[in-house]
Amino acid sequence: MIKDKKQFVKEFVDTFDPKNIDDIESALKELFSATLEKMLMAEMDQHLGYTKYDYRNKSGRNSRNGFKEKNIVSKYGESTIQVPRDRESTFQPQVVKKGQKNVHGIEDKILSMYAKGLSTRQISESLKDIYGIDTSHETISNITDKILPFIRDWQNRPLEASTLMPSLYR
Repeated sequence: MIKDKKQFVKEFVDTFDPKNIDDIESALKELFSATLEKMLMAEMDQHLGYTKYDYRNKSGRNSRNGFKEKNIVSKYGESTIQVPRDRESTFQPQVVKKGQKNVHGIEDKILSMYAKGLSTRQISESLKDIYGIDTSHETISNITDKILPFIRDWQNRPLEASTLMPSLYR
């Protein structure tokens, strides 16, 4: 887990070696794509009823069947993600639906609702009301479990003194 901003920035620079703004944007696009892929994997876990390599909890005949590349457009630009597939072709992803190319804004909404303290049921209902995304609260829970380390790091980041009491530093 990342303990503070300086450590995060060091790891970010060590990993992506950005030289300019375009490199930073490209790295953010990679991080976003990886997060989306984790969310899709959580949906697949929910769909199949067991996590990858947890065959003891497998109850049906359906199983994972690799991935399909999908091109998407987000606020970070165009990118390609790996969408998990199942053998029976019954998996209907909700975070990035079949045929959906534009995912601009969805990521912010889920994290924002979670950060505001909404329950997974409330997030599920809000996504249905606002975006027409029909996602169970169990799936939202699995998604937040997969990205929770990122959320905890953000929540536990140290704040600069000027953001704590801005009127005292003017």
